[in-house]
Amino acid sequence: FKGTPLAEMINAATIATNELLNHKDDKGYLLDVLVGYIASKNKAAIMLVRAAGFKVSGIIPNAAFNDETGESEEVVVLYKNRQQQVK
Repeated sequence: FKGTPLAEMINAATIATNELLNHKDDKGYLLDVLVGYIASKNKAAIMLVRAAGFKVSGIIPNAAFNDETGESEEVVVLYKNRQQQVK
């Protein structure tokens, strides 16, 4: 995604996650909420998903192993549901 304008990345993330949350079958919605986590030091990724409508739920210490450093690091847990969709 290097070189892609930030607004385009936010728009793509918003559209993709809204599509997932609005996907239905004959019984109704298939997903109620999307949950993910990102290494807390990855500020750009956190900003991107927050701009796409995700909310921060909290931080989990030592939740992801960083192969480059050989140590575990904390992650930010984020979620988005249909009520939080960005138009």
